Amino acid sequence: MTRNSPIDRRPRGKCLARLAIIADTHIRLPEDLPRAPWEANRQANARTKRALEQIAAAKPDCVLHMGDVVNPTPHEPSYADASRFAAKLMAPFGLTIHVSPGNHDVGDKLAFVTPAHGIDEDSVELFERLVRPNWLAFDVGPVRTLIINASLIGSGLPQEAVQWDWLETEMASHHGRRMFLATHYPVFMAQPDEGSLYDNIEPEGRARLLGLLERHAVEAVFAGHVHNFFHHLLGPTEFHILPSPSFVRQDYAELSNTAPDNAGGMEGGRNDTAKLGWALVEIFEHGHVVHIRRSEMPEDDAADTAPRNHPKFLSEGLPGLQLRDAWAEPGTIPLNGPIEEFTRRRQRNDYPLLALQEMGTRDLRVPLTDLDDPLYLQRAKDLGELGFRFTFFSLDVPPDALAAKAAALPSAAALEVILPWRRISDFHDALARLRGVWTDRLTVACTVSSSDHREVAVGASYVVSFGFDLSEFELLDSFHRDVGAELDLGYSFRLSERQDVLADGRSIAAFAARIGAPATLHVTMAGEHPGRVERSEAQVAARAVEAAVLAKTTPLAVFLDRTVDVDRAYFPGFGLYDRLWNPRLPGRALAAATRLLAGADRAKLLGVETRGTSRICRLTLDGQRLDVAIPSDGTLPAGFAPLVANASGLPGWRRTSHTAETASREATT
Repeated sequence: MTRNSPIDRRPRGKCLARLAIIADTHIRLPEDLPRAPWEANRQANARTKRALEQIAAAKPDCVLHMGDVVNPTPHEPSYADASRFAAKLMAPFGLTIHVSPGNHDVGDKLAFVTPAHGIDEDSVELFERLVRPNWLAFDVGPVRTLIINASLIGSGLPQEAVQWDWLETEMASHHGRRMFLATHYPVFMAQPDEGSLYDNIEPEGRARLLGLLERHAVEAVFAGHVHNFFHHLLGPTEFHILPSPSFVRQDYAELSNTAPDNAGGMEGGRNDTAKLGWALVEIFEHGHVVHIRRSEMPEDDAADTAPRNHPKFLSEGLPGLQLRDAWAEPGTIPLNGPIEEFTRRRQRNDYPLLALQEMGTRDLRVPLTDLDDPLYLQRAKDLGELGFRFTFFSLDVPPDALAAKAAALPSAAALEVILPWRRISDFHDALARLRGVWTDRLTVACTVSSSDHREVAVGASYVVSFGFDLSEFELLDSFHRDVGAELDLGYSFRLSERQDVLADGRSIAAFAARIGAPATLHVTMAGEHPGRVERSEAQVAARAVEAAVLAKTTPLAVFLDRTVDVDRAYFPGFGLYDRLWNPRLPGRALAAATRLLAGADRAKLLGVETRGTSRICRLTLDGQRLDVAIPSDGTLPAGFAPLVANASGLPGWRRTSHTAETASREATT
C-alpha cells in the first residue's frame, strides 16, 4: 500500500528567531476594575503584567499582540484613556510589540447581528492614531509576518479595499518566502466552509483569504478572540488559535465532560486559571514550533532545559498514551447568549492535543476501528504531520481493507492484534494473510478474563482486559519459535497495578531481546478495585515517571493507560490531567521528565538503588549523568529538585555530572 505524502512540518536546523504571542489582554483603567462583572476581569491588568514578565524573561526577538488590547471599545468614552494606560503598562518591559487590532480595539466585524458597535471609518482611524497601523508587515528571523485588521473584512468600508490591495501586493512580492499571518478573528473555527459565527471571519472574505494562504503557501496563521486553544491544518498552513492571559471565554467550557468548579471560583469556566497563557514560537531554518505557556501555573523545576519534548521534534524513547477519550469528533455548544444566541456550534475540543504536546507524548494508541470515521481518519493524518505516531489495536484479526487503510497512513507505527489465546492456532492463517497487508510492527496480545487461558490465576472476576504477563515467557518462547518468528511478530504485555514498572519492565525487555522480537508494555495507573480510588496523585506521578525512564532506557514501546481522571464508571482514579483537561501533578511530572529525557540519542540505566524511602534511578543521557528520585513517602532525598514546582513529595531530579553546555538552539533532526 502506497502511503500519502504528508507535509513536512518538523523543525530542522538552528532556531533563528523567537516570537512571543499574547492575545486578548482586555486591559482596563484602574478605576474601572471594581465595576467589572467577573472577578476574572478584575484580574486582567495584573495577569497581563505577569504574562509580560514571563515574556520578557524569555527574551524573544519581538512580541505579537493578537488584539483586544483593552476592554472598552472605540465607541466608549474611556477607550482613548484605556489605550494610553495599556501603552504605559506594557512599556517598562522593553519589548518590541506589534498589534493585530481586535474587535475591542476597532469595533466588531459587520455581520448580520453583532453584540457590540461595529467597525467604522472613525474607529479605524482612531486605532491608527492611538495604537498602531491597522495593517503592517515585519520580519522575524527568516519569516515575513503580516498583520491585518480582521474586522475590516466584509465591512465594505473604504479601508477594506486598501487593506486587500496591500495584502495581495505584500504576499505577491514575497512569494516563495516563509510567511505568517496575524488576524484577531480566527479564519474559521471548525470547518473552512462554515457559516457566519461571532468567532470567525465572514464567509465571503474568508474564501478570498484562504485562496491567498494556499496560493502563497503561508506557513502559519495566528489568531486570538476566543480565549481558548484550538489548532487546525489546511494545506500548507497551520492555524494556531491562542489562549488569553486574562480570562477564558466560558461558552467553550461546554466542550469539557465535567462542570467547572464554580464553588472554587471558576465563574462558569471564565476563571479557569490553568487555561490562561501566551505562546512562544520558535522559528527554525525549516519549520516552527509553538509552545503554550500556562501563565498562572508555576514553572516546573525541570523547565530550565530547552523544551524539546514537543512531538514535532520527533524524539524517540518517550512513553506513549492510550487515548480512551474522544480525540477527533466535535462536541456541541448549546445556543447560549450573549454572543451566539442563534447558532448551535459543533466544535472539537483541542485541549487534549495541547496536553499531548505538553507531556511529550508522540505515540498514541487508538482502536483501529476509529479509522472508519472520516473525522478520525483526517485527524490521524493531521496529527501525523505534527509528529505523532499511531499504534492501532484490533480485537480479532482485522479485515484487509481496514488494515490497508491504516497502513496507508504515514503516521502508522504499529498494529496490535488482541486474540483469545486458547484459540490462537485458529488465527495462524489469518495472521499470515495480514502480513501481506501490514508490513510494519505487528504485535499480538492475549485477551484476559475469567473465561480465558488464565482462568486459574484470574478466578471468578467479571473483568476483561488484555496483554501478556511476565509469567508467560515460556509460553511465548514456544509460540515464537513455532509461529511468531516466521511472521515477525512482537508481543504486548501489561503490568498490573501491583507490578513494578522498572524491575518487571526490564525483565520484559530482556526477554524480548533474547527471542529477538519487539515488545510493547502497557502500564496501568489505576487500582484493582473497580469502584474505589486506590492511588494518590503522587503514586500516579511516580508510576508515570518510572515509565518515562523505562521507555528511554529500553527498546520497549511503553504506553500509559490513563490520560484523564476517571470519576465515574469503573476503576476511578487520578489521571495525568483532570476532566477539564488541565494538568494534574502527574501530568506535570511526566512533562518535566520528558523535557529532561527528550533529544538524547543514547540513554542507559546504570542502576536503581534505594535511599531512605526513595528509589534512585541512575542513568546517562548522551554522556550526561542524571539521577531521578522517586519517593514513596513524600520526602525527597537531599540534593534533588522536585520535578513539579511546589510539590516536593513527587519525583525529583539532579544532574551529577554534565558536559559543557552550549548556547546552540539546534533542533533535533
